[in-house]
Amino acid sequence: MDLSAALQAVLTSVGVSAAVTFLIQTYFSKRLEHNFARRLEAYKAELAIQIQSEHGIVTRRLEAYPKIVELCYRTRNMARDLTAPPYSNALVQEMQARARELEDYVFRFRIDLEADGVFVIVHRHKNLALNFARMITEIIANNVSDATVNLNDLYSTLEDSYQQVVGRLSEEGIYHRQ
Repeated sequence: MDLSAALQAVLTSVGVSAAVTFLIQTYFSKRLEHNFARRLEAYKAELAIQIQSEHGIVTRRLEAYPKIVELCYRTRNMARDLTAPPYSNALVQEMQARARELEDYVFRFRIDLEADGVFVIVHRHKNLALNFARMITEIIANNVSDATVNLNDLYSTLEDSYQQVVGRLSEEGIYHRQ
C-alpha cells in the first residue's frame, strides 16, 4: 500500500465516522428536543386546567364567603335585637328571611365549605339562627312573656358560633390564598 491510498482510507474512514456520528447526534438531539417539547406541552395543558380549576374555586369563594359572613353577622345582630321585648314582627320576618338565605348559601356552596373544613360550624350557625327565629315566632304567637332567659341563652350560643364562623372563614388559607 502506498501512502496516498493509506491516507485516503484513513480520511474516508474519518469522514464516514464523522458523518455517522453527526447523524446519530442529530437524531438523538432532535428526539430529545421532541420528547421535552411534548412533556412541556402536556405540563402546560395540565397547568392551564389547574389554573382554570383554581380560578373557579376562588370565584365561587369570592361569591359565597363574604355573603355567608354577612348573613351570619346580620342574623346575629337581629337575634341580639330580638332578645328582649318589644318584639318587632318586621324584624322577626327579616331574620327568618336572612336565616333561610343563609341556609340556601350553606347548601349551595357546601362542597367549598366542606373542602375548607368549615361546613360544620357554618351549618351550626345556620341551625341556631333558624332555631332562634322559630323560637321568637312561637313566643310572639303564644304571647309568652318570660322567655327572655331562653332567648338570651340561645343568643349567647349564636354569638359564639358567629365568632367561630368569622374566625375560620377569615383565617389564612381559607378566603385568602397566597
